[in-house]
Amino acid sequence: MNDIYIILSKHFSDATNSEEDKLIAEYRELNPDEYDMLHKLWERGGIETQEFDSSKALRNIKLRSKKQNSKTIPFIRSFRKMAAVAAILIMGTVSAYLLLDNFSQTELIVTENLLDKAISIELEDGTIVWLNKGASLSYLEKFTGSFRDVKLYGKAFFDVAGNKNYPFIINTSNSKITVLGTSFNVSSHSNITEVNVKTGIVEVLSLHSNKKIIVNNNQTALSENDGVRIFKTENSNYLAWKSGFFEFNNASLVDVVRDLNTYYSSKIEIDTTQIYDCSLNAEFKNAKLEDILEVLKTTCDISIERRDGKYRIKGSNN
Repeated sequence: MNDIYIILSKHFSDATNSEEDKLIAEYRELNPDEYDMLHKLWERGGIETQEFDSSKALRNIKLRSKKQNSKTIPFIRSFRKMAAVAAILIMGTVSAYLLLDNFSQTELIVTENLLDKAISIELEDGTIVWLNKGASLSYLEKFTGSFRDVKLYGKAFFDVAGNKNYPFIINTSNSKITVLGTSFNVSSHSNITEVNVKTGIVEVLSLHSNKKIIVNNNQTALSENDGVRIFKTENSNYLAWKSGFFEFNNASLVDVVRDLNTYYSSKIEIDTTQIYDCSLNAEFKNAKLEDILEVLKTTCDISIERRDGKYRIKGSNN
């Protein structure tokens, strides 16, 4: 559907034909928030893409408030910029809030991790953010106003620079997370946000129920469509996607596979409906996946086959 962005540029310039008008109408009906955001962006300014940085494995998209001289400037100039706009679209309605409320003050930057491993970026206040593979973060190049607002899609670990007079707020599709200075893990998807606090205290507000809870270190908050709840963090490997360190204590084979898949690019498939008579007690730090799988085969009496770049676990009776 990348061509829709080219058609959008023609649509905003009043240069579409009847067939393209139909496609725009369908797109607008299915994606009203994204359409409105891009339309207002078109009215106010343009999109500038910083080319892929291989040393940092980042792609940055800068949304500028500078008014263009003419609406006929191409909205998309290359396939790379189509992908950049797609990254903007998945930010959702809270990105639109960041864009529209702060647009005239500074640049909004959307940073996307393009590698199969975690990478880190530093914000202008000194906050360090580790982005998991495929994750995106939108933030102001220079924070303004009374808050430090960012928008997250995917999984990230935040080490927030402390400032009690300048709260740090993370917006997700269904939650708002407010902190003063702490470190914690956030996993954000369309219908669920999980927050694992490592140090300090954070506040999690459900945008669906408007319920607010306080989360302390070694606690996890889960925000879903029906509200938000809190419980003790049980999974010691919630940061393994960032560190590559795994600690398993009487862990089931299904749980082991779930955790390994957060870090390694070669995915492991397992039939979760089958009962595996196995529990694992082991630690791995930046180990090769093949070496870990050998341990699993020996410990759990299973067979593992590789096909199409994936590993498939089979029980001894399969």
